[in-house]
Amino acid sequence: MFKELLLALVLCHHATTTKKSRSQTADGYVRQTYKSLYKDEEAQLHFAHSFNFKFVSRKNRQVSFLREGHEQKFDELLIRRIKVGTDSLTVSVVKPQADAGSGLTIYYRANLRLLNKFLTPEESKVGVKDFENLKGEGIHAYGIAKHVVEPVDALEFLRIVNENMTATNNINKNDNFLLNLAQDLTFIGVFGLQVSFNYRDTLVIEDLRKNGIKLYMLSGGDEDNVCTDANAMNLLEGFTDPIYLKGVTER
Repeated sequence: MFKELLLALVLCHHATTTKKSRSQTADGYVRQTYKSLYKDEEAQLHFAHSFNFKFVSRKNRQVSFLREGHEQKFDELLIRRIKVGTDSLTVSVVKPQADAGSGLTIYYRANLRLLNKFLTPEESKVGVKDFENLKGEGIHAYGIAKHVVEPVDALEFLRIVNENMTATNNINKNDNFLLNLAQDLTFIGVFGLQVSFNYRDTLVIEDLRKNGIKLYMLSGGDEDNVCTDANAMNLLEGFTDPIYLKGVTER
């Protein structure tokens, strides 16, 4: 199951690699540099890389990676980042390149609180527990699940996707289609990402607070991650509730 999680991590993202992408740390670890609009995706690829699942490239709708030293390639049929309320759900549709008769795998990746909404009651209970435990440690909790399209249904699935992509009246047709399929998911696993803060930052925050300066945090992230980071930086005093700015409403 853990290797299946690592496989999902190197396939479900929007990242690319940079040309000057290899740097070696003091302990000899060769660090790959990934580039994405979403920093959590870069972090997940570094995590997978540390377990010998190394994302190599994305080119011509094809994802290449090294799995424990062996190159593998998957056709990337669709990659979407879907807004669900204030959160985002990354959806990736892939198939092994070498297996023309295989079915399709749809990966769903999101913060664990959002993903729990699409899981069975039993899996959701486990997810909620993991979410609370990781959040208590100041860690952003994410989960990945999948929906498998059997070979006999793959052509029909692709027909619907291609038809939706050519539709001009509703650009969200594929998003709605993928969300409907998300009602039947198989949970793969949980992983956590933690933002590293400089200890001096917390000292500056304490100095500002001692001088009577009120502190606020403005972020484009979802509420759970913002609260986790705010707590880690000691921006929230006691039971103070943060102010969320959502573009339309605020509280």
